Amino acid sequence: MNITDPCKKTQASITAANNVLKNPEVQTKMDAVLKGKINAPKEWSVAIGQKPDGYEVTPAIEQDSTKGTVPSSQLMNTYIADGHSHAGNPGVPSGGDLYKMIKALEDSPALRYRYVYGNYGGLPEVYAFVIDNPALAKDFVNQFPESENYDPKTHGIKEESPLGKEFYRAENHASEGRFTNSSGENYESRAVGFAYILEKYNAGISIAKTDANGNLKKINANVQQITVPNSGGKVKEGVKISKCP
Repeated sequence: MNITDPCKKTQASITAANNVLKNPEVQTKMDAVLKGKINAPKEWSVAIGQKPDGYEVTPAIEQDSTKGTVPSSQLMNTYIADGHSHAGNPGVPSGGDLYKMIKALEDSPALRYRYVYGNYGGLPEVYAFVIDNPALAKDFVNQFPESENYDPKTHGIKEESPLGKEFYRAENHASEGRFTNSSGENYESRAVGFAYILEKYNAGISIAKTDANGNLKKINANVQQITVPNSGGKVKEGVKISKCP
């Protein structure tokens, strides 16, 4: 069986996502602005366009408290990325963030990056969905349609759906302490759930989080037999968490 290294497979797209994020224009008009909105009562969002010599970033637009619309129609250049804040909540992307990003590929085939800003213990945290292969992303939603696997009331993955059963398999292990984590990072349990299903189903998308230096690092999660921490050496199913270099 040909097993592809998940880090090598996505290295180019994660590097590109970091290059956009670290661009001075993006740092000024998205990163600094949205980090300043993490405790705002409503979400804020920006869209990013690809210019011949750099990037165009729209002004941040105030949205609703739990959802919003990307202001991509304001762009004069090709829409490639967007960012939004989660009003007073963690930065882990939602199920809606994932499904709406893939749906946006229909009209915006160059879209690749979605940056999400949130509050982690009073400090800003940044997650991102990074599209590595748009064709695989479309195959993923054909296999797991939004209507069957997304809960619009919670903005999350529907619990008893085909996708939800695997998502919450990993998420529950993470939230209930059945995990090993070699990343040196703290991940919200839903981020672990996304990392697991996106890799398991070869979705052509990665989830990443910025480290202490502000660099996005892909999150890896694999459900397997582990020695559960603080269990006296018990071996049972759990989730192994790591990040790419």
